[in-house]
Amino acid sequence: MNLIELNHHNGISKIFVNKPYQHLTELVDEREFVVITDTNLIKIYQDFLWKFKTIVVPAGEQFKKLSEIEQIYQKLIDYEVNREYCLIGFGGGVICDIAGFVASTFMRGLKLINIPTTLLAQTDSAIGGKNGVNFLQYKNIIGTYNQPDYVICDTNLLKTLPEKEIRSALAESIKAGLVYSEEFFVYFENLNQKISSPQNLISIIFEDDILENIIKTAVQIKVSVVEKDEYDVSNRRILNFGHTIGHSIESIYGMRHGESISIGMVTAARISNKLGYLSDYDVERIKNLLSNFGLPVDFIFDINLVMKLIEKDKKRSSDSINFVLLERIGKAKIAELSLSNLKNILNDLY
Repeated sequence: MNLIELNHHNGISKIFVNKPYQHLTELVDEREFVVITDTNLIKIYQDFLWKFKTIVVPAGEQFKKLSEIEQIYQKLIDYEVNREYCLIGFGGGVICDIAGFVASTFMRGLKLINIPTTLLAQTDSAIGGKNGVNFLQYKNIIGTYNQPDYVICDTNLLKTLPEKEIRSALAESIKAGLVYSEEFFVYFENLNQKISSPQNLISIIFEDDILENIIKTAVQIKVSVVEKDEYDVSNRRILNFGHTIGHSIESIYGMRHGESISIGMVTAARISNKLGYLSDYDVERIKNLLSNFGLPVDFIFDINLVMKLIEKDKKRSSDSINFVLLERIGKAKIAELSLSNLKNILNDLY
C-alpha cells in the first residue's frame, strides 16, 4: 500500500493506493456515515454496501444533474443526517462528483471519503477536490471545490470493469505524462512494447505492479499540480489538456470520456504543432501511443458544433479561451487563443 498526501487550505487529503476498500470503517472511526453509490455497483457489492445507510442513484453521466442532487438531499434529511456525519462516494467519476458536490453543499459541509471504483476515478476525478454537475448539455458547469478527507484506491475494484473502460481511462494517465512528466509518457511507450494488440492490454497491466504503479504515478502528478494551484487559477489548468475540445466531443457524440479526451489531445497536439511549439515527431509519438492503446486518434467532428460548446466553456474569457498547448512531451503551456483563431486553426487542420 502507498500513502500519498495532498496538502490543501483545509488540511490534508490522504490517498491510499492499493488499500482494500473494506478498511473504510477504520477511517470513519465512530462517526456515522452515508454511502452514495449507483444501481450497477449495488448489485456487485451489495453484501458490503447494504450494511450501511446507502443512497442509490441511477448509473450514468446523464444522471449527474441537479434534479438527482435534490433527491439525495431529501434522502439525507430522511436519514436525519447532521454535520457530524461523513459522506462516502462509492463509485466512478460520476458518483465521486455527486458525493463531493453534496458533501460541500448539504448543511454547508460534511466530511467526505471517496472510494473510486474505476481507473479513471482512481487516477483523476476522485482526487483534487473538483466536484461538478452538468446542466443542459454543458459538462460540470455547476460545481464546488471540496477536498475529500480520504481516498481509497483499491485495484481489486477494477477487475470487474470492461476492457473498453480500462483503455478509455488510460487516456487521462497518458495526459499526466504529456503535461508534466516525459518519464511517465516513456513508461507507457515502454509498456507498449509488451502489447501485441490492444486486446491484450488489460491482461498485461494487471501483471505484477504495473497497474498500481500507473495509479500511484498519476496521483502523484495530480497532487503536485493541485498543491500549487488548488483553485485552478493558473498552472492547474494544464490538467485540462485535450479537454476543451474533448468535452465538447463527449457531449455531442456521446463517446466515453477517455476516448473523447484522446481525440482532444491529438487535436491539441496538432494545434501546438501548427503554432510552432510541438515537433512533428512528438505529434506522431502521441498519436502512435494512443492508437496502440486502442484509443481513437482520427475522428472528423463538426467544428461548428464543437465551437458552439466551447463558447460556453468555463475557461472562456470574453472572446478568447485559455487553451492548453504542449511545448514538448512533458511540458505544457497555457495560451490565450481567440475563439475566431481557434476556429480558423481547426478549419485548417480538418
